[in-house]
Amino acid sequence: MKKIERGDYHVEVWPRIYQLGGCLTEAEEKAECERIVDEIRRHVAGKGVVEVKWTTTLLCEHCSSHWTEPSDAYNGGCCDEDEKNNPEANR
Repeated sequence: MKKIERGDYHVEVWPRIYQLGGCLTEAEEKAECERIVDEIRRHVAGKGVVEVKWTTTLLCEHCSSHWTEPSDAYNGGCCDEDEKNNPEANR
């Protein structure tokens, strides 16, 4: 029979900007998260670790397609601009 163990309990706080569909710059989002972290630390000092975390998404700088290739310069020809970086075509 399957046994379920739970652990690694933690609290995540998502800034309200996501709930409202806000459109902030990366710097504004980071600043808002840091402000929230400061407020949490004032209220729960010594109770745990509070930090700002983020995800990283790799995209083509020209067409914003998800980056799928190991190369830092060529994404498999996702768009005409990317194809200009094709090492096979540039020989």
